[in-house]
Formats: sequence, structure tokens, C-alpha cells
Amino acid sequence: MTPDRRVSGERRRLGFISGARIFEGVPYAALEAALETLTIQDIAGDMVLLKPGDANHSVLLVLRGELRIFLDQPGQGDFIEAGVGDCVGEMSVIDDQPVSAYVVALKGSRLLVIDGDTFLNRLMAVPRVSRNLMSAMSERMRRSDRLTIRRMRKLIEMEQAQRELQYARTIQESQLPREPLFADEARLDCVGRMCAAREVGGDFYDIFFLDARHLFFVVADVCGKGLPAALFMVRAIAVLRAQSGHQGLTESYIENLVASLNEELCAYNSAQQFLTAFCGVLELETNTLRYVNAGHNPPAIADADGPFRYVDEPISPLVGMIPGLSFRAGEIELAPGGTIVLYTDGVTEAENGLGGMLGEDHLLACLDASSGATAAQLVDALFDDVRQFAASAEQSDDITVLVIRRPAP
Repeated sequence: MTPDRRVSGERRRLGFISGARIFEGVPYAALEAALETLTIQDIAGDMVLLKPGDANHSVLLVLRGELRIFLDQPGQGDFIEAGVGDCVGEMSVIDDQPVSAYVVALKGSRLLVIDGDTFLNRLMAVPRVSRNLMSAMSERMRRSDRLTIRRMRKLIEMEQAQRELQYARTIQESQLPREPLFADEARLDCVGRMCAAREVGGDFYDIFFLDARHLFFVVADVCGKGLPAALFMVRAIAVLRAQSGHQGLTESYIENLVASLNEELCAYNSAQQFLTAFCGVLELETNTLRYVNAGHNPPAIADADGPFRYVDEPISPLVGMIPGLSFRAGEIELAPGGTIVLYTDGVTEAENGLGGMLGEDHLLACLDASSGATAAQLVDALFDDVRQFAASAEQSDDITVLVIRRPAP
């Protein structure tokens, strides 16, 4: 008898390999000659072995560690696990078609590399190997089917959620004032616009007459984005509209209105949401504008043919967090020829691709460059300026602008 020259380590290795799933029940002697010529690959770090479209000519048998099969990008979404004793790549070797999924080997894995010729002409010639392989492929197909069904269910749920969000957006947009604003009112030129960062947002504006002489307006920004902010926004609008007609137009009307809004929003607010707001009442005959700035961005105002400047004082607390607060009112003049521009921080905090923000100085420069423009032209100019500044950067926050212009006689 010719002595076996292989060392004991190689014997143990071949014995372990022959115990893999596809070789289960196959006599050791039927495998030894084919397996002893194959190479072993050690994986030093997580590594993409195969990707969709690749030509593949080897079957990889897991001796240690784990392979993960991704239908999407590597590391994203669900995956099928191939553990010790499992193999991958056999389908593309059998049908000579490109790989259809990503195969990722985890750090520390050890793989037996079975070349296509050995696999097809030597191993598959063993009947039990073919049967075991069909069983393994069937099991993987069932796992793949379960994964596909789960993905389809998620897709259906996402599509349903998307439809519901679109419906919510329609409802939210219906809460905003209808354009054109006050088309038959020669004393006013007003335009508002809101652009949510997502399907729905937390910004809002409102403007309406309290009586023939008093114009109420508000621009507000709910903390956060998405559906929770949108629901809080709808609640705030409902409260403002309900409360605005229940108080006499006294000198402290606007302070009392904001205080009442704060009390209503503080109730049943377990989510601890809040908003900033700039609310005002313009008396068209006296040109007096009384306002409350509840932690909001200062509006920009300009007299006839004058430059824009910010209305900085006074500043009152945020709305909706702490009950029992009082709010201070300010008073300025908005005479014919004057313009006031209200906005949310989605304008001044718009970011470009380098992480820079548009800023308040930039906003004033844009408004001054549009001196003499109509309300619609000012709104268009601001939105165009934000888009140009942001360039390809994704919109990170809701953007709202309300322009109230007093045409000159």
C-alpha cells in the first residue's frame, strides 16, 4: 500500500469539508480526490465578493464565519444569511448567467473556493451531492420568497402611507388662505407662499379681516417637521380662527389673542410641541400695526422708497410650552407705500452644499434689490434666491413667506 503523504491538518480539513451540507451522506472516498486540490480563502475584513451583473465561475462554501446575500445595496435592507456549511454562487455556475445579488463576506470568514469545472464535472456527478444541492437551493429559495413577500408588504405599506401623506398635504394646503388675497381691496397687495420640506410641514400663515378696518395676520413655525408638526399646525390655525372673533378690538387685543393661543396649545400637549409666531393687526385708516413676536424671526419692513430693516423688538416667549405666560406687544407704522415681509427660518437658515446659511444680511440685500416690486414679485424673488443659494443641497426646513404691501395712492 502506498503511504498517504498528507499531514494530519489536511486530513482534518478535508474531513470537515466533507461534512458540509451539500456533501451530507456522501462517502468520504467519493469526495477526497476532488476536494484536496481546492483552495481556501480567508477574509481579513468585510468584503463584497459578488455583485449583480458579475460573471461568476466558482462556488463558495462557508467553512467559518458568514456570507450575507443582499438584494439591495450591500449593508442596506434585508439579507439572506449563508452560514457554516452553506454555499453560494452555484446558480450562476450552473446556468452560466450573471450574478443577480450582492454577496458580502464578513470579517474572519473562511471559504472553500470550488472552481466551476470541479463543481460541475466531478462533484455534481455524485448523485447524493446533486440531491443535497437541490435541497439547499430549495431552502434558500423559500427564504428568498419570504424576504420578497416581506419587501412587497413594506412597499405596499409605504405606498399606502405615501397616499395618506399626499391626502394630508391636500388638507394642510386647504387650511391656508386662498389666493389671490383681497383682490378687490385697493389698499392692500398681499401674497403668501408655503413650501414644506416633506410632504407636510409645520409652517403656516393666515391673514383675514377682523372688520372693515382691521387686518389680522400671522406667520408661524411649529418645532419639527412632518406629520406631527402638521397636525399641531392645523390645531393652532383652528384655535386662532376660533379665538380671533371672540374679543373686542381693544388696545391689548393682540397680546390677549396670543396668550389665549398659548393656553389652548399647552392643554393636551403631552408631546411637548411648541411654535414661534409673529402675529399682528394692521389698522388701515391710522396705518398702525400692533404685533406680538413670540420667539419668531424678525420681519423686514420698508417705508416708501426706503431700504428694508428688521423689526427686532419686543420679543416674547414661545407659544405652547408653558401655561400662564404674558406677551408684550410692539407698535409700528405701515403707511401706504410701505411693505412688511414675514418669513420662517427656512429662508434665513437655508443651507448650501458647503454647509453655509443664507443669513439675515443676504435676505435684506435680496429685498433691497427688489425695491418697488409687487408682493408677488417679492415672494418670487425670495424663493428664487433661496433656490439659487442652496443649489443642489436638499431643502432642510419648511419655507414660508408672507408679504403685505400698501400700494401708494
